[in-house]
Amino acid sequence: MAKLSSASIRLVQKLNRKTKDGEYPIYIVICFGGRLERACGVTCLQKHWDAKHEVIKAAAPNAPVLNKMLQDIKGKAMERKNYFEFNKMAYTPSMLLEDVKTDFSGAKNDFKRVMEDLIQERRLKPNTVKNYTNCYKKLKDFSGKDRFIVDELT
Repeated sequence: MAKLSSASIRLVQKLNRKTKDGEYPIYIVICFGGRLERACGVTCLQKHWDAKHEVIKAAAPNAPVLNKMLQDIKGKAMERKNYFEFNKMAYTPSMLLEDVKTDFSGAKNDFKRVMEDLIQERRLKPNTVKNYTNCYKKLKDFSGKDRFIVDELT
């Protein structure tokens, strides 16, 4: 196996660590002069995990919020990797995960913000954007709030 000159950062579902409710945890895995795994604090059913794209499928409850959390975790590790490589500094896998914590408070993960981020980041078709917007409006009417976390509705 060829030695990597740069760390690889992936999100994987650990199928050997089933939770009581039948879901499996998502881990961030960094390979570079060794292998480091750390739980992200997110679980989902095996059928809801898209290993190729490293996301939770839309059929899963709270998928947009959970994917945003996973994206934040991986993004922070990638930023640290890029910082070290740009400045030609040596690093280890554990250095990439320093200060990488999940925000469970929901401040960054309210439904409207997640929806707006998805619309901005992806090249969505106009009908998809319209569907997202309509979904938000219906949930807003139902909850009586402009900003809410999907867990509040469930």
